[in-house]
Amino acid sequence: MTDKSHRRQADIHVLSHEIRTPLNGIIGLLSMLEDQHLPDSARSIVKRIELSAETLNQQLNNAIEVQRIAANKVIFAQRPYPLLRVAESSVKFYAAEAESKGVELTLQFDPRLMGKAFLGDAERLLQILSALVSNAVKFTDSGSVTVVVGLRKEKSTASQVFFTVIDTGIGIPDDEIPLVTQANYQIESAIRGRPPGSGAGLYIASNLLKLMASKLEIQSNQAGTRVSYVLDLPASNSTATLYKLKRPGQLVSIYAPASAQIELICSNLRNLGLRVNTEECLRAEAVHSESALSLIDYRVAATNLPVFRQLTTTAPPGSLCLLSTEFEPATALLAKGCNQWNSPYLPSELLDICEGAGLIEASVSTASNVEHEQAQLPDDLSAFTLLCVDDSPTNLIVLVGALTKLGFKRVLRATDGEDAVRVMQQHPEVDLVLMDFHMPKLNGAEAAREIRANGSRVPILGVTALSEADLKAETRDEDFELVLTKPVRIPVLSEALARFLSDTSQRRDK
Repeated sequence: MTDKSHRRQADIHVLSHEIRTPLNGIIGLLSMLEDQHLPDSARSIVKRIELSAETLNQQLNNAIEVQRIAANKVIFAQRPYPLLRVAESSVKFYAAEAESKGVELTLQFDPRLMGKAFLGDAERLLQILSALVSNAVKFTDSGSVTVVVGLRKEKSTASQVFFTVIDTGIGIPDDEIPLVTQANYQIESAIRGRPPGSGAGLYIASNLLKLMASKLEIQSNQAGTRVSYVLDLPASNSTATLYKLKRPGQLVSIYAPASAQIELICSNLRNLGLRVNTEECLRAEAVHSESALSLIDYRVAATNLPVFRQLTTTAPPGSLCLLSTEFEPATALLAKGCNQWNSPYLPSELLDICEGAGLIEASVSTASNVEHEQAQLPDDLSAFTLLCVDDSPTNLIVLVGALTKLGFKRVLRATDGEDAVRVMQQHPEVDLVLMDFHMPKLNGAEAAREIRANGSRVPILGVTALSEADLKAETRDEDFELVLTKPVRIPVLSEALARFLSDTSQRRDK
């Protein structure tokens, strides 16, 4: 690599951290807002801001990834993740853009993969799939974009999963299909009149797939494009939430114009074991229906308002849901006990609605390949003392807020590495440390080494905005017992803490 390339990579590395730190604060604070009792209109705005921040984070990841690929420094994380979350995130990122163009964006997720967790790099999987969805939405002006995730083969140790993105867009000329995976390549005829992109998406996707022993298969003509790839995903021993029917044979009624999205909802409901009835208009008989759940398109409700209003007064809480969109919210139609579900109508959201209506319940889930029970946080967390270390006041607020939500009562704070060493000397009762990396005076790794040198054997978990590749270049394996990447989601934080605090609790009991 040339000196110029080294300087460019260093500049991007610094810029990455400078942007990620406030961005992670934004995402963390927004997640805290989601727990507040907000009106539906405000909750929708919070979700939209959060999605915009996540999209910016994804774009930042892409810029950094191009440099890593060029320097041959791509490292894949090995952490448990639910595949459904990856697939849904790729659709959520581009749902608003698709909707604004009148393009129907749908996710077809194999029910056999529902609730399954795998081991690997979820961020990289999201980069690959998001690149394909982004291109499909960008170059499709009418019609549809369909994301398909399906199970091809399953073994005890791994599953072979295929990913396909199909669009009805402008297509790719035959002679340019081999070129679209080159860095910064743009199809001249395709970008006229459209916002210019970096041309990095397919380049990143193609190179990451090569490193994962896979490749992109691209088929295209004037009727649209189909891009596919297949991956062998190692199974994880993490548990995942599964659902079971509370009572067989319950009926769900859907009142909506026919569409691919409605067909998918029907299919997902039937896969749960529910009966489904569909109508394109709302008649008076609906008031006396035996339906345990009614999904009503906001346009159908508006054209049959007297019947809809009667339904809102007679339907049990949670059994009535308006199908709406971000651009045309049905807030004016909402009544007490009536929920709103905005497109693109994702599978996990349907599960939440069905659970809220009392049709299904979460079961104790254990993956078929689990060899041991996943650690759980102790019941009484008031006995534990934790130390949070971060030079960003905002990130400290977010992290302490997450710990408080989990039930911890005693959480100490430090604002840099030297402060962390001093607090640990003053409070030897600390059970676990959550340590940022980039800080003044002493960075996280240096502080961890000094704490160890002082005789403490307390678990120290890194909490950083750095990528796994960047962190490995600046730390030693023994610096942190585990590294969590910002923004840290509460389920991930809970599982990580359980791994170390359950041992501490057992020692105390003895």
